Amino acid sequence: MQRVTRSSAVATMPAPPVSPSAPGFFAGGNPGGGTPATTPGFEWFNGVQEELIGLILRGGITASNADLAQVRKSLDRLFGGGLGSFSANTTLSVDDAGLVLVNASGGARTITLPAANALGGRPIRYQIEKTDSTANAVTVQRAGTDTIEGAASVVLSGQWASVTLVSDGVGAWVLLRPDMPAATSAVAGISRFASAAETDAGSLANVAVTPAALGISARLLSANGYLRLPGGLIIQWGTVTLSGLTPVTVTFPIAFPTAFRTAFANYENIPASTPVGITSKTASSMVLQQGAIGGTPSATISVPWFALGH
Repeated sequence: MQRVTRSSAVATMPAPPVSPSAPGFFAGGNPGGGTPATTPGFEWFNGVQEELIGLILRGGITASNADLAQVRKSLDRLFGGGLGSFSANTTLSVDDAGLVLVNASGGARTITLPAANALGGRPIRYQIEKTDSTANAVTVQRAGTDTIEGAASVVLSGQWASVTLVSDGVGAWVLLRPDMPAATSAVAGISRFASAAETDAGSLANVAVTPAALGISARLLSANGYLRLPGGLIIQWGTVTLSGLTPVTVTFPIAFPTAFRTAFANYENIPASTPVGITSKTASSMVLQQGAIGGTPSATISVPWFALGH
Protein backbone atom coordinates (compact mmCIF):
# COMPACT_ATOMS: atom_id res chain seq x y z
CA MET A 1 0.00 0.00 0.00
CA GLN A 2 1.09 3.53 -0.65
CA ARG A 3 -0.36 6.98 -0.05
CA VAL A 4 -2.52 8.40 -2.83
CA THR A 5 -0.42 9.26 -5.89
CA ARG A 6 -2.88 11.24 -8.04
CA SER A 7 -1.66 14.49 -9.57
CA SER A 8 -4.00 16.44 -7.34
CA ALA A 9 -2.38 15.06 -4.16
CA VAL A 10 -0.43 17.48 -1.99
CA ALA A 11 2.91 16.89 -0.21
CA THR A 12 1.70 17.98 3.24
CA MET A 13 -1.47 16.75 4.87
CA PRO A 14 -3.90 19.66 5.07
CA ALA A 15 -5.69 20.52 8.26
CA PRO A 16 -9.22 19.14 8.45
CA PRO A 17 -12.10 21.59 8.12
CA VAL A 18 -14.21 22.49 11.10
CA SER A 19 -16.67 19.65 11.46
CA PRO A 20 -20.22 20.78 10.75
CA SER A 21 -21.64 18.14 13.13
CA ALA A 22 -20.70 15.58 15.72
CA PRO A 23 -18.85 12.41 14.61
CA GLY A 24 -21.24 9.73 13.37
CA PHE A 25 -21.81 7.05 10.77
CA PHE A 26 -22.31 6.97 7.03
CA ALA A 27 -25.91 7.13 5.86
CA GLY A 28 -27.39 6.23 2.49
CA GLY A 29 -29.70 9.27 2.42
CA ASN A 30 -33.16 9.55 0.86
CA PRO A 31 -33.17 11.17 -2.55
CA GLY A 32 -36.96 11.20 -2.66
CA GLY A 33 -37.13 13.00 0.62
CA GLY A 34 -34.31 15.36 -0.19
CA THR A 35 -31.88 13.80 2.33
CA PRO A 36 -28.43 13.40 0.79
CA ALA A 37 -26.19 10.41 1.39
CA THR A 38 -23.12 10.91 3.56
CA THR A 39 -20.12 11.97 1.47
CA PRO A 40 -16.68 11.46 3.06
CA GLY A 41 -14.41 14.47 2.96
CA PHE A 42 -10.70 14.55 2.22
CA GLU A 43 -9.96 14.59 5.94
CA TRP A 44 -11.67 11.22 6.41
CA PHE A 45 -9.72 9.60 3.59
CA ASN A 46 -6.51 11.09 4.93
CA GLY A 47 -7.29 9.69 8.37
CA VAL A 48 -7.90 6.15 7.07
CA GLN A 49 -4.82 6.36 4.85
CA GLU A 50 -2.53 7.50 7.69
CA GLU A 51 -3.83 4.87 10.09
CA LEU A 52 -2.93 2.14 7.58
CA ILE A 53 0.37 3.69 6.53
CA GLY A 54 1.30 4.13 10.20
CA LEU A 55 0.64 0.44 10.83
CA ILE A 56 2.82 -0.56 7.86
CA LEU A 57 5.68 1.67 8.99
CA ARG A 58 5.36 0.40 12.55
CA GLY A 59 6.13 -3.07 11.24
CA GLY A 60 9.35 -1.83 9.66
CA ILE A 61 7.98 -2.06 6.11
CA THR A 62 8.45 0.58 3.43
CA ALA A 63 5.08 1.50 1.94
CA SER A 64 4.71 0.40 -1.69
CA ASN A 65 1.74 0.34 -4.04
CA ALA A 66 3.22 -2.82 -5.61
CA ASP A 67 2.43 -4.87 -2.47
CA LEU A 68 -1.17 -5.11 -1.34
CA ALA A 69 -0.41 -7.37 1.67
CA GLN A 70 1.65 -4.91 3.71
CA VAL A 71 -0.92 -4.38 6.45
CA ARG A 72 -1.17 -8.13 7.04
CA LYS A 73 2.61 -8.53 6.97
CA SER A 74 3.03 -5.74 9.48
CA LEU A 75 0.44 -7.26 11.82
CA ASP A 76 2.21 -10.63 11.58
CA ARG A 77 5.53 -9.02 12.40
CA LEU A 78 4.20 -7.01 15.32
CA PHE A 79 2.00 -9.69 16.89
CA GLY A 80 3.67 -12.95 15.83
CA GLY A 81 1.01 -14.08 13.40
CA GLY A 82 3.27 -16.04 11.08
CA LEU A 83 3.40 -19.81 10.66
CA GLY A 84 6.52 -21.46 9.26
CA SER A 85 7.80 -25.03 8.95
CA PHE A 86 11.50 -25.77 8.58
CA SER A 87 13.56 -28.95 8.22
CA ALA A 88 16.97 -27.39 7.57
CA ASN A 89 19.24 -24.93 9.34
CA THR A 90 17.52 -21.56 9.04
CA THR A 91 18.11 -17.92 9.87
CA LEU A 92 14.75 -16.41 10.76
CA SER A 93 13.61 -13.00 9.56
CA VAL A 94 11.10 -10.66 11.14
CA ASP A 95 8.56 -11.96 8.60
CA ASP A 96 8.80 -15.38 10.31
CA ALA A 97 7.58 -13.94 13.62
CA GLY A 98 5.01 -16.32 15.05
CA LEU A 99 4.93 -20.11 15.28
CA VAL A 100 8.08 -21.80 13.94
CA LEU A 101 7.84 -25.60 13.58
CA VAL A 102 11.15 -27.43 13.20
CA ASN A 103 11.52 -31.01 11.97
CA ALA A 104 14.94 -32.36 12.94
CA SER A 105 14.35 -35.94 11.79
CA GLY A 106 17.10 -35.52 9.18
CA GLY A 107 19.71 -34.39 11.70
CA ALA A 108 20.38 -31.82 14.40
CA ARG A 109 19.15 -28.39 13.34
CA THR A 110 20.13 -24.82 14.20
CA ILE A 111 17.64 -21.96 14.08
CA THR A 112 19.29 -18.53 14.17
CA LEU A 113 17.27 -15.59 15.43
CA PRO A 114 17.39 -12.21 13.71
CA ALA A 115 19.01 -9.32 15.52
CA ALA A 116 16.94 -8.34 18.54
CA ASN A 117 16.63 -4.81 17.13
CA ALA A 118 15.68 -5.93 13.60
CA LEU A 119 12.19 -4.42 13.91
CA GLY A 120 13.35 -0.89 14.58
CA GLY A 121 13.31 -1.19 18.34
CA ARG A 122 9.97 -3.02 18.51
CA PRO A 123 9.65 -6.47 20.17
CA ILE A 124 9.75 -9.57 17.95
CA ARG A 125 8.03 -12.75 19.09
CA TYR A 126 8.64 -16.38 18.13
CA GLN A 127 7.33 -19.67 19.45
CA ILE A 128 9.75 -22.35 18.24
CA GLU A 129 8.76 -26.00 18.58
CA LYS A 130 10.52 -29.28 17.73
CA THR A 131 7.99 -31.56 16.04
CA ASP A 132 9.87 -34.83 15.46
CA SER A 133 10.47 -37.70 17.88
CA THR A 134 14.15 -38.31 17.10
CA ALA A 135 17.03 -37.64 19.48
CA ASN A 136 18.30 -34.87 17.18
CA ALA A 137 18.39 -31.55 19.01
CA VAL A 138 17.16 -28.18 17.78
CA THR A 139 19.46 -25.35 18.84
CA VAL A 140 18.02 -21.84 18.85
CA GLN A 141 20.92 -19.43 18.74
CA ARG A 142 21.38 -15.68 18.89
CA ALA A 143 22.54 -13.37 16.13
CA GLY A 144 25.85 -11.62 16.69
CA THR A 145 26.37 -10.62 20.31
CA ASP A 146 22.70 -10.68 21.32
CA THR A 147 21.83 -12.75 24.38
CA ILE A 148 19.03 -15.17 25.24
CA GLU A 149 18.56 -14.44 28.93
CA GLY A 150 22.32 -14.09 29.21
CA ALA A 151 23.14 -17.17 27.12
CA ALA A 152 24.10 -17.68 23.50
CA SER A 153 21.53 -20.37 22.74
CA VAL A 154 18.78 -22.63 24.02
CA VAL A 155 18.35 -26.30 23.06
CA LEU A 156 15.12 -28.22 22.38
CA SER A 157 15.64 -31.96 22.87
CA GLY A 158 12.34 -33.85 23.05
CA GLN A 159 9.37 -34.01 20.72
CA TRP A 160 7.05 -31.00 21.19
CA ALA A 161 9.68 -29.21 23.25
CA SER A 162 9.14 -25.50 22.64
CA VAL A 163 10.34 -22.09 23.66
CA THR A 164 8.72 -18.67 23.33
CA LEU A 165 11.11 -15.75 22.86
CA VAL A 166 10.46 -12.02 22.72
CA SER A 167 13.16 -9.51 21.86
CA ASP A 168 13.65 -6.32 23.85
CA GLY A 169 14.21 -4.36 20.64
CA VAL A 170 17.84 -3.71 21.57
CA GLY A 171 20.13 -6.71 22.05
CA ALA A 172 18.47 -9.36 24.17
CA TRP A 173 15.78 -12.05 24.04
CA VAL A 174 13.48 -12.92 26.92
CA LEU A 175 12.00 -16.39 27.43
CA LEU A 176 8.29 -16.28 28.21
CA ARG A 177 7.10 -18.83 30.73
CA PRO A 178 3.58 -19.86 31.77
CA ASP A 179 2.22 -17.94 34.72
CA MET A 180 2.53 -20.84 37.14
CA PRO A 181 3.84 -21.10 40.69
CA ALA A 182 7.04 -22.87 41.63
CA ALA A 183 6.48 -26.61 41.96
CA THR A 184 6.59 -28.28 45.36
CA SER A 185 5.69 -31.76 46.57
CA ALA A 186 2.16 -30.47 47.14
CA VAL A 187 1.69 -27.88 44.34
CA ALA A 188 1.90 -28.44 40.60
CA GLY A 189 4.04 -25.80 38.90
CA ILE A 190 7.33 -25.01 37.24
CA SER A 191 10.54 -26.68 38.35
CA ARG A 192 14.08 -26.49 37.06
CA PHE A 193 16.52 -29.36 36.67
CA ALA A 194 18.96 -30.01 39.48
CA SER A 195 22.68 -29.92 38.85
CA ALA A 196 24.86 -32.93 39.59
CA ALA A 197 26.15 -31.24 42.75
CA GLU A 198 22.61 -30.49 43.96
CA THR A 199 21.57 -34.07 43.28
CA ASP A 200 24.50 -35.41 45.27
CA ALA A 201 23.72 -33.06 48.16
CA GLY A 202 20.12 -34.29 48.21
CA SER A 203 18.79 -31.29 50.15
CA LEU A 204 16.53 -29.48 47.66
CA ALA A 205 12.84 -30.31 47.41
CA ASN A 206 11.86 -28.01 44.52
CA VAL A 207 13.99 -29.29 41.62
CA ALA A 208 13.70 -32.19 39.17
CA VAL A 209 16.40 -34.83 38.85
CA THR A 210 17.60 -36.06 35.46
CA PRO A 211 19.54 -39.24 34.68
CA ALA A 212 22.57 -37.10 33.87
CA ALA A 213 22.43 -35.42 37.27
CA LEU A 214 22.23 -38.81 38.98
CA GLY A 215 25.64 -39.54 37.54
CA ILE A 216 24.88 -43.21 36.85
CA SER A 217 26.35 -42.81 33.37
CA ALA A 218 29.75 -42.85 35.12
CA ARG A 219 30.26 -46.60 35.02
CA LEU A 220 32.34 -49.35 33.49
CA LEU A 221 30.55 -52.68 33.63
CA SER A 222 33.43 -55.00 32.79
CA ALA A 223 35.58 -57.53 34.67
CA ASN A 224 37.51 -54.62 36.17
CA GLY A 225 35.02 -51.80 36.47
CA TYR A 226 33.25 -49.22 38.58
CA LEU A 227 29.87 -47.62 39.25
CA ARG A 228 29.15 -44.16 40.61
CA LEU A 229 25.97 -44.05 42.71
CA PRO A 230 23.76 -41.01 43.38
CA GLY A 231 25.25 -39.12 46.27
CA GLY A 232 28.81 -39.68 45.10
CA LEU A 233 29.63 -43.18 46.37
CA ILE A 234 31.88 -45.09 43.92
CA ILE A 235 32.16 -48.89 43.92
CA GLN A 236 35.09 -50.45 42.05
CA TRP A 237 35.87 -54.08 41.48
CA GLY A 238 38.19 -56.45 39.73
CA THR A 239 40.35 -59.54 40.02
CA VAL A 240 44.08 -59.79 40.77
CA THR A 241 46.47 -62.74 40.52
CA LEU A 242 48.70 -63.31 43.58
CA SER A 243 51.71 -65.61 43.68
CA GLY A 244 53.18 -66.62 47.01
CA LEU A 245 54.12 -63.69 49.23
CA THR A 246 54.77 -61.30 46.36
CA PRO A 247 52.79 -58.04 46.76
CA VAL A 248 50.82 -56.87 43.70
CA THR A 249 49.69 -53.32 42.97
CA VAL A 250 46.08 -53.01 41.82
CA THR A 251 45.37 -49.86 39.82
CA PHE A 252 41.73 -48.85 40.04
CA PRO A 253 39.73 -48.28 36.83
CA ILE A 254 39.37 -44.66 37.98
CA ALA A 255 40.95 -42.73 40.82
CA PHE A 256 38.64 -41.83 43.72
CA PRO A 257 38.14 -38.04 43.33
CA THR A 258 37.92 -37.30 47.06
CA ALA A 259 38.80 -40.28 49.18
CA PHE A 260 39.41 -44.05 49.13
CA ARG A 261 37.55 -45.44 52.13
CA THR A 262 38.00 -49.20 52.28
CA ALA A 263 38.50 -52.35 50.22
CA PHE A 264 37.84 -56.08 50.46
CA ALA A 265 39.66 -58.97 48.84
CA ASN A 266 38.27 -62.46 49.08
CA TYR A 267 39.28 -65.85 47.71
CA GLU A 268 36.92 -68.79 48.10
CA ASN A 269 38.24 -71.65 50.19
CA ILE A 270 41.46 -69.80 51.02
CA PRO A 271 42.97 -71.21 54.24
CA ALA A 272 42.75 -69.02 57.33
CA SER A 273 46.50 -69.41 57.69
CA THR A 274 47.15 -67.55 54.39
CA PRO A 275 44.78 -64.57 54.29
CA VAL A 276 44.85 -61.81 51.65
CA GLY A 277 45.35 -58.31 52.97
CA ILE A 278 45.88 -54.71 51.88
CA THR A 279 49.34 -53.48 52.69
CA SER A 280 48.98 -49.92 51.36
CA LYS A 281 46.54 -47.77 49.41
CA THR A 282 46.17 -44.46 47.56
CA ALA A 283 43.28 -42.76 45.76
CA SER A 284 44.22 -44.59 42.55
CA SER A 285 45.61 -47.94 43.69
CA MET A 286 46.20 -50.45 46.50
CA VAL A 287 48.69 -53.23 47.19
CA LEU A 288 47.40 -56.74 47.93
CA GLN A 289 49.46 -59.59 49.34
CA GLN A 290 48.98 -63.06 50.68
CA GLY A 291 49.91 -63.57 54.28
CA ALA A 292 51.36 -66.56 56.05
CA ILE A 293 50.13 -67.34 59.56
CA GLY A 294 51.61 -70.69 60.30
CA GLY A 295 50.98 -71.89 56.75
CA THR A 296 52.31 -71.77 53.25
CA PRO A 297 50.74 -69.26 50.87
CA SER A 298 49.20 -70.54 47.66
CA ALA A 299 51.47 -70.56 44.66
CA THR A 300 49.04 -68.70 42.39
CA ILE A 301 45.49 -67.60 43.13
CA SER A 302 42.99 -65.29 41.45
CA VAL A 303 41.45 -62.98 44.05
CA PRO A 304 38.32 -60.82 43.50
CA TRP A 305 38.45 -57.40 45.16
CA PHE A 306 36.08 -54.50 45.88
CA ALA A 307 36.94 -50.92 46.79
CA LEU A 308 34.69 -48.14 48.11
CA GLY A 309 35.26 -44.40 48.05
CA HIS A 310 33.90 -41.14 46.70
